Amino acid sequence: MNQTSVPQFVVILAAGKGARMGLSGEHKVSQRIGGRAVINRAIATYREVGIPNTVVVVGHLAEQVQAVVTSEHDGILWANQAEARGTGDAARVGLQAVAQEDPLGDPQVLLVAGDRLIDGVLLERLFRQHAQQGADLTMVTARAAEGSHQGRVLLDAAGGVLAVAEWADLAAAPKDARLVYGPREHQQTFTPEEAMAAELVNVSIYLGRRSLLVSALSQLGTDNVRGEEYLSDIVNLAVRAGNQVGLMVAEDPRQVLGYNTPAELAALDAYWQTQHPVALPRPADQALQTLQRWREWLAGDDLASRANFECLYGPSEQLVADRRRAMQELVAHGEALLGPVAEVLLIRSPGRANILGRHIDHQGGVCNLLAINREILMLAHPRSDDRVTLHNLQPDRFGERSFALRELISQLPWDDWLNLVNSEQVRALSNVAQGDWVKYIKAALVRLQKRFPTQPLCGMDLVVSGDIPVAAGLSSSSALLVAAIEAVIRLNALELEPSQFVDLAGEGEWFVGTRGGSADHAAIKLSQAGQVAQAEFFPFRLARMALFPSGYELVICDSGISARKSAEARTTFNQRIASYRIGLAWLRAAFPQLAERMQYLRDVNTRTLGISLSELYRMLLVLPEAVAQRDLPLAVLEQLDQWGLQEAAPDTTYPVRGVVLYGLAECERSRLGIDLLADGNGAGFGELMNASHDGDRVVSWVDGQAVPYTAPTDDVYLLRLSDSAARDPLARASALAFQPGAYRCSTPEIDQLVDLALMVPGVVGAQLAGAGLGGCMMVLVRSQALQKLTGALENGYYRPRGLPVMVSACTPVQGSGIINPWG
Repeated sequence: MNQTSVPQFVVILAAGKGARMGLSGEHKVSQRIGGRAVINRAIATYREVGIPNTVVVVGHLAEQVQAVVTSEHDGILWANQAEARGTGDAARVGLQAVAQEDPLGDPQVLLVAGDRLIDGVLLERLFRQHAQQGADLTMVTARAAEGSHQGRVLLDAAGGVLAVAEWADLAAAPKDARLVYGPREHQQTFTPEEAMAAELVNVSIYLGRRSLLVSALSQLGTDNVRGEEYLSDIVNLAVRAGNQVGLMVAEDPRQVLGYNTPAELAALDAYWQTQHPVALPRPADQALQTLQRWREWLAGDDLASRANFECLYGPSEQLVADRRRAMQELVAHGEALLGPVAEVLLIRSPGRANILGRHIDHQGGVCNLLAINREILMLAHPRSDDRVTLHNLQPDRFGERSFALRELISQLPWDDWLNLVNSEQVRALSNVAQGDWVKYIKAALVRLQKRFPTQPLCGMDLVVSGDIPVAAGLSSSSALLVAAIEAVIRLNALELEPSQFVDLAGEGEWFVGTRGGSADHAAIKLSQAGQVAQAEFFPFRLARMALFPSGYELVICDSGISARKSAEARTTFNQRIASYRIGLAWLRAAFPQLAERMQYLRDVNTRTLGISLSELYRMLLVLPEAVAQRDLPLAVLEQLDQWGLQEAAPDTTYPVRGVVLYGLAECERSRLGIDLLADGNGAGFGELMNASHDGDRVVSWVDGQAVPYTAPTDDVYLLRLSDSAARDPLARASALAFQPGAYRCSTPEIDQLVDLALMVPGVVGAQLAGAGLGGCMMVLVRSQALQKLTGALENGYYRPRGLPVMVSACTPVQGSGIINPWG
């Protein structure tokens, strides 16, 4: 399968009149959103995601559209629809222009309406999915909004595409009509009412080879209520011809924006203005100040200065004083390197704690996050060239580094982000820089340059300090990456919404070889002082906030065993993620009637599937407890490259059932946890933490001895759970939230710390912190028991091992950002 997924052409349909807009002298696509013509915004996005050729089909007010577009963009291929015969005919005209430009090839073509604003991240995912699935045609859909009259996408029982039914035709059909859709061998019938009730709507975005599109367009007819050639009929014709038609759902409606009336345009413009504030030119950025002025500001201790610090760190005078000293030390070091008149940004990026929702963000699960009072501090000085220099206040551990961005990019494939991070070039860079802090800075710059390919990013001199324990599971590396992204965005005046920031940060970390999600970056960027944030993914949003429970402390305890970042550890982490994906694919194949509802592992629950808990447990019986790589279905084997397992041995075993059971249970635990926090129920939250850790546990400590531990996942256990849930769906023993599963990424040392902590009166919960294989654990303890906890861990763990006591209570602080006391 060809993995070069970026299409060679985009064909933009801008020939229609847009009658519902009521415009006489202005074309619909020339309307402005945020002060810029819609079609020009769209073309800029298509070029940013790497599409090299743009065809614009014009007709009505053609000269005006051409003038608007050429005022910003050159190199456009123009096609003229001489007669208004509908979108199908306009697409045919556009593809003729493609054939003239590339007469011998059969390129991939993105076919879109001219009044669409499509998120670049969504487009990249569309390209990637189309290539990975080997689809002949892929269409983008969205969830039907109330009152929507968009064409309905009709699916078969297995979730495959049958057809697109236009609303106007459904509304005109007799109520008792039986409408037939699909290929001859398995046609299905719908009443107009059934078709109108379909959950998905067509948003007029198609991706396929020119030959397939031309063939389908040549068969279009006008036997419909409007007497036009519907572009959407290409889907119906492709299905009937036996082509594989892929489906991609834009879960976040903001990823595909469009309008049909002046009121909708005005609402869209107002929304755009709130989400894309105009960035100040860099010289006018008040956060960019000389090091001398930063030194003077940090030396002051007036009410305004204290208020700035308290907004970030809370009311603790000791913590505020500590952070002020750390910033003063960094600024002094920066002055020695760059001189007192060098202008710099001052950036902070805290470590994070995911207090419930471990290992599931990449599966769409929710996470309960907070930023902690350990952080990266960074000075960022803009350069006139593209060189990036790195200096650290701990040069013995983090040596000086320097690289040129354009030179780095010239070594990389530049067609698609997934291809880039999976390339031999990136793998070689990662192996050379294994464990080197420079790779996280490179990851930030490369991911942002890929997202904004037409804007050369400036170089920077970076001076960095930090007190987040390294390799301790508190996301020190992610905090460094986020700080670098903050610097690049501000110094280059890039426009990114918070959700895009989080997505790009998560994807940026793929550059260093892992395939995790964005929970760490969400916590680092978006946390609020004194609160726990519940974050949802796919699409990303902050769902709820709750105050950290009064009378409790969150305590981080370092095991003294570094969390491994070796190739072996990355493989272990990636195997667990692959086990999730294998399990989900297995479930979708075994239960085709539910496949459309199971887009992510988080969807495998009683609410989404409309089944009982007893039935859910029985579904899991189809999963293998473990499966060797050589025994995987071919369709799964072809995806190993995307999962970072290219070099796994054929006898590599994936513990599918235990990992899936852990993931489903953790999704349930993390969903329920925010309610307990909102009610101030720390003890209930602690019980969920304990169940979560048992899913990562590898040993239990009994009388000072480590006893191997594996939570049960066999058939007998699942059948017992199913029977218990059938008798009493509310029974705690069979509740999904209290099933550990078997993810098994703890270590014997962390398990001992957890077991010692749980023996202390006043401790309500203890669990692994971070991804595992070393690092830290966390404890939720009543405030009055903190001293007893510290003593128990000192006597039972640290002193016998000759280690210093590494126990610290954490304060939830504000997420990352640019410090700007003058703004």
